[in-house]
Parts: sequence; structure tokens; C-alpha cells
Amino acid sequence: MTEYIDVRGLPCPQPVLRSRKAMENSTKVSILISDKVQVANVSRMAERSGWSVSSQPDGDHFVVSLRKETASGQVDLKPEDLVCSTDSNDVTKSTVLVIT
Repeated sequence: MTEYIDVRGLPCPQPVLRSRKAMENSTKVSILISDKVQVANVSRMAERSGWSVSSQPDGDHFVVSLRKETASGQVDLKPEDLVCSTDSNDVTKSTVLVIT
């Protein structure tokens, strides 16, 4: 069964955290996300957890679909897998948040 979550407009790290929580309860997750940076953050976390990821634009947001590929029901992540990055090319203005 697919779990649906809407994280549009939420600041990082909320899309990553809520997606991770949904992944603990389901083998398929469909997520509504506001911007491509958050798509990249959620996709990175899911892929490093062994999930397949696909995303597509849908109007003013994106739909990210996650499907569990690993046999384990546990989402085992290292701290470096839970990183929120920004879209800035200016490294003096970039912020990185590591969720532990």
C-alpha cells in the first residue's frame, strides 16, 4: 500500500524527516514537494537507504515516488545521508544541515 505525504512549503529538514518516517511504515511512498532542492535532498536520502526514486513535475510542485528495494524493513542511515543542501552556487552563502 502506498503512503501519501504532502511536504510542500516545509523548510528543510522537514521533507527529509517526514519522508524517512513514511519509509519506516510502508514499501511505497508518494511525496508532494515544493522545489527541486528538496526533491534532491529526499531522493539522496532514499537512494542511500536502498529505495528506488522517481520524480516528475506536476504544476507548481513535484511528485516523488519511492519504492523499497531492500529486503530489510529497517531504514539504516548514516548521519551524512541526512543532509539538507541549498541551491546556492555561492559557497559563502550556502547552508548545510546534518540531521542526527
